[in-house]
Amino acid sequence: MAAKRYRSSDEASNVCGRISETLPVTKKANLQCYFTDTTSTCTSTGSVDDELEADDKTISDDDVIVLDSEEESSQQDDQAIVLSEESNSDRESENDLEGHNTSSNDDSEIANSSDLTTCDAQQSASAGNDQTQLAIQDVISSGDFGKIAQLKSRINLTDQQKHFLLKRHYAPSINYKFPTHVINKIHRHFQHRWLEKNPGLVYSESQSGGYCKYCVLFGKTEPTVKELGVFVTRPFTNFKKATELLGKHFHGLGNSKGNKTHQNAVQDANMFARSMENLDARIDFQLNTANSKTAAENKLKLRSIAETVIFCGRQGLAFRGHRDDRPSVEENPNNNHGNFLGLLKFRVQAGDKVLSNHLESAAGNAIYTSKTIQNDLISICGDLIRNKILEKIRHACYFSVLADEATDVANDEQLSISIRYVDEGSPTEVFMGFHKCVSGVTGQAIADDILSQLEKWQLQLQFLRGQAYDGAGAMAGKSKGAAACITAKHPKALYTHCASHRLNLCVVKSCTIREISNMMQSADKVSRFFSNSPKRQLALEKWIDNLFANEKRRKIKEMCRTRWIERHEAFESFMDLFMPIVCCLEEIANSSPAEWNAETRSDSQSLFFTVFRFSFVIALVATQNVLSYIKGLSVKLQGRYVDAIRAHRDIQNVKSTLVKQRCDVERFHSQIYNEVTVLCQSVGIEESVPRVTNRQQNRQNLPSDSPICSTFTIRTN
Repeated sequence: MAAKRYRSSDEASNVCGRISETLPVTKKANLQCYFTDTTSTCTSTGSVDDELEADDKTISDDDVIVLDSEEESSQQDDQAIVLSEESNSDRESENDLEGHNTSSNDDSEIANSSDLTTCDAQQSASAGNDQTQLAIQDVISSGDFGKIAQLKSRINLTDQQKHFLLKRHYAPSINYKFPTHVINKIHRHFQHRWLEKNPGLVYSESQSGGYCKYCVLFGKTEPTVKELGVFVTRPFTNFKKATELLGKHFHGLGNSKGNKTHQNAVQDANMFARSMENLDARIDFQLNTANSKTAAENKLKLRSIAETVIFCGRQGLAFRGHRDDRPSVEENPNNNHGNFLGLLKFRVQAGDKVLSNHLESAAGNAIYTSKTIQNDLISICGDLIRNKILEKIRHACYFSVLADEATDVANDEQLSISIRYVDEGSPTEVFMGFHKCVSGVTGQAIADDILSQLEKWQLQLQFLRGQAYDGAGAMAGKSKGAAACITAKHPKALYTHCASHRLNLCVVKSCTIREISNMMQSADKVSRFFSNSPKRQLALEKWIDNLFANEKRRKIKEMCRTRWIERHEAFESFMDLFMPIVCCLEEIANSSPAEWNAETRSDSQSLFFTVFRFSFVIALVATQNVLSYIKGLSVKLQGRYVDAIRAHRDIQNVKSTLVKQRCDVERFHSQIYNEVTVLCQSVGIEESVPRVTNRQQNRQNLPSDSPICSTFTIRTN
């Protein structure tokens, strides 16, 4: 029979009333306060005596009366006993005891009952420890010492549970009729007066006998006593010898030294009750209070320091200055010792009294502002953020891993790891951190580093569903690449080449036109010509101010050397500043040696003749127009919330647009040619037809009727 779980507080209250059917009204009311289930705590429905109300103050409403589990075997035995009592409690009051050897029969019956119900308890083990704890909780809530005495884990009762059983145990009402037992053909039953004359004696309705509540909760075996018997582990049911047994146990009759076990248990129970009713007088409570106060003060001191660390991290500020150790700060207090110590000083000046007192009164080794403490706090903050992210990933169940390797300033290979998962219906990518490639940069070593890091973060690798890397051999090799090594262990982790990286490779391989390649190299040289010299940059800005009064662009953006798609913005800035660039290059080329050195004038003249060509402008405008479509696609492919369906739709849209332009090349050519004409007219470049043949050697190369570039002179022999 499985332990019952109460689904609502109303059902729990009904069962509580059925268990406490014979209790006084005040006992029933208090019993409901401690009758709890997994979701809610039943509240009292009746009035409470002043004495019981005072006792309630020692036990918080938030305290859940649940036994601490010992071992799995002990829990199974306790569950078996509880389950047996649930099935037999309704008929135990009607069973008669026969014969004078009741005590010995009870032992065998309990053992047999435990053996018979152990199988049932094991079969119901799938209900989990929650049902076991609920069943044990019901036993404690009933206040029946007959059930408590049979629990092997009663020695692990909490202080609140023991205090509850001492003060609110089951007590029959004055009108309660005890069941009659037949002993030697004489009808006998438990007497109310025994409860009044023997302090500590309690009646168990489930066992139809008496127990000593002090010995059950606090009894310990003495050297002269082999085991605890009647009143502790077995109920008192030999009512024929009630005077003898009660006097011997509770009053020490027949023993000059008295019942040592009972006396020690009573003494421990009284001391325990006084300590629970007056917590402030307990030494351990006072020590805990002092420790809690000290811990709260230390947390308050550390709060200001931790908030400063978080602020610097969010703002991307460097923490330390050139010298920020304590001797340097004391010797030169007015120097700049970094953002971290500067912000702490600012907090003190702003009125942070707690931090001010801490910095002034703390010992030299307990200020918590050193570089070591700063690094520890940074690591703690990082771990908290990472753990929060990992909780979301575990909740999402399935995830994919993204990784790329790079070399830091110390020439060490660092592996950047990111995780992609679905958070509340939206795909999400998060950066998890860098991992140093200590094992090498081979495919197997990188795969081992990735898997070990995922296991360190306690992610279930059977839920790994994807991998995304670049196309390098160490990552994407078919046999020994990192993706192949991981797929061999986890076949469902499909490898995907980075879509943005593939797009960049396609653009690089498709750019085989010589004029386009020369234009890109020339534009890159022009941007580096101005960016490498502040004097040249200042000369360019003067021309920008003279030609464009409201132009916000002040510099030429450099070409990205690895991602061609990112060059779109560089081409835009080059086109917007094309007129100031040409004028500035011409001015530097024609300047005197006193203004610019010979190398600068030579480079400027070379770059001027390169950009001051009709073919250069055509290549610049055409490339900028084509990359404008690919730039938007690249941004979308690298977005956090893009999925395979959206990526495929965006790629198809770009492809269809380019196909339409090829089909209608005349209209597209006219738009580009108009832009080229306007840009050339702004700087005075004339239209020209490019050469279609190599150098002529067998005949004169006479000028044709087509317009020629004014900057070139054709010589005839």
